[in-house]
Formats: sequence, structure tokens, C-alpha cells
Amino acid sequence: MQHLALKYFQEVARTGSVTEASLQLNVSASAISRQITKLEQDLNVALFERRPRGMVLSQAGEVLAQHVTRLTLDTERALSDVKEMHQIQRGVVKIATYEGFSILVLADIIAQFQQQYPSVEIQVWVGNSIDICQRISNGQSDIGIVYSYAVPSHLQVEHMTKRPIFVLVPPDHPLSEREKITLTEAAQYPFALPDHDRTQRHLINTALASTGLSIDPVFSSNSMATLLIYAQKSGCLLFSSADIQETNGFLSNAKSVKIDNAILQSSVAQVISMKKRQLPSSVQAFLSYLTARMPDFSETP
Repeated sequence: MQHLALKYFQEVARTGSVTEASLQLNVSASAISRQITKLEQDLNVALFERRPRGMVLSQAGEVLAQHVTRLTLDTERALSDVKEMHQIQRGVVKIATYEGFSILVLADIIAQFQQQYPSVEIQVWVGNSIDICQRISNGQSDIGIVYSYAVPSHLQVEHMTKRPIFVLVPPDHPLSEREKITLTEAAQYPFALPDHDRTQRHLINTALASTGLSIDPVFSSNSMATLLIYAQKSGCLLFSSADIQETNGFLSNAKSVKIDNAILQSSVAQVISMKKRQLPSSVQAFLSYLTARMPDFSETP
């Protein structure tokens, strides 16, 4: 019964609603409410704040939710490891990442990994750093890749690599022959920029503010693929944490030019997971493979 109560608690915590949890679990709402009430009585603490528009975890509920999620994932890992005892290469790896890394770096690493482990299924979800951390926290993804982000304390950084921001310049552009430029020089030309909800845009804005500059983009998007294609078609400049060798032909003949700015040169990509979670063997295998092959620009001159 305690296991059932925790299952109901976890689903209400995830959906924020007894009604929605009832639909997802195909169990009556009254049964779910009774189990949660009984759990609260046993623990002598309120796990939720009951609000007109749903259920919100209390501080005690947040603590319990983290433990229940970890317990669920550890159980899944145990079952997965048993299944893999006779066929190690099988399994599912769930990754949450930001789009730029997904299309310019991660897809190629996954393809190489699956040449060695063809039976391992890889699932990739793309979003911003806040949502990526949330997916790792609630167990929806096993591995997260975030960009220059303050990771919550219940998550851990498995690997970190320097990913400075370059300017991608078309071959016929006046700056194409330069090895390094200042933000003042770059800001004189039309730019395509990521939306304000992207971590890269926050870094760019901070760097601009530190030098008293601003850029009014001619185009903006929350999609890195769209930004790359637009820059290719329009000839405008584009900030990118990938150098030109990583753009997979999106900007043929373009050049990546280093920016003389400490903020933009210090950005990093972080590989994260849930703290204290024992990862399934297939996930651990991919994590090791990924971290060994992540490009690092620490030696960039």
C-alpha cells in the first residue's frame, strides 16, 4: 500500500492535479486523494499545497519527490541491468540538450556510438537549460547537456568543457580575413541572434553591456538550425559556440572568428545527471563515450 501511495503521490507531483493523475493512472480521483491523505497522516506533514487550480508540492513534498524519483529510477536501473546481463549492448539512453549542441556535435557522436552499440536506442529531447535540468530532476532524461548554467545542487556535473562563442563570418565579409575581432567591430554589422530565453543570448547581452554596446538583430529565433540557415542565405553575422568545423555544412566556406571578450571566451558546456543516481549500464557507456569525445577549445589561441 505504501508503494501504491508513493506511485500516486509521484503522479500528482508530476501533473499538479489529482484529476490529471487519475486520467493518467486510470484510477479514481477519490482513491488517489485517500492514499495521499493517508501518506500525509503517516508522515505527519503536508506534502501539497491545495490551490484552486491544482496541487503544488510543499517543501516536504519536494524532498519526498526527489527521493521517490531516485528510487523509481534505481529500480528501473536494476531491472535494466538484469535484462542486459545476457545482452549488454541493449538499452535506452534519454538525453536532454540545447539545440546548438544537438545538431552540431551530439548527432555525430550518437551515430559513432551506435556503430559500436547498434541495439542501444538513443532518445534526444531539445530545450533550454531550465527545462533540461527539470527533466533530469524528474527522471524524464538520463543525461543533460546545458550551456554555462548554474546547475541545481541536487544534480551533478559529470563533465565540463570550454565552449567559447565565436562569430561565424561569410567568406566575402570584410571581417573574414581577421583571426580575432572586438565586439565593437562586430556590432557594426547585421546580426542574427538567438531569442532572449536562450542562455547564449544572456551571455551575449552581458558581454555587450560590459562594453557599453548593444545589437539590434535583423533576425532572431529560438532555433539554432533556423539561425544557421538564415545566416547562410542572408550573409549576416552569427554568434556560435561551435567553430566552423562543427557546422556540418550549414555555412559553407564561412570562417569562425574569435572574439576578444573575456565573458564570451569563458562559456562552457556541462554534462549533467541526477546526483547519487546509479545509471544503467547502457547510459553509463554512452556517458563515457560522450565525455571522451566532446570538443574542447581550451587550447584555442
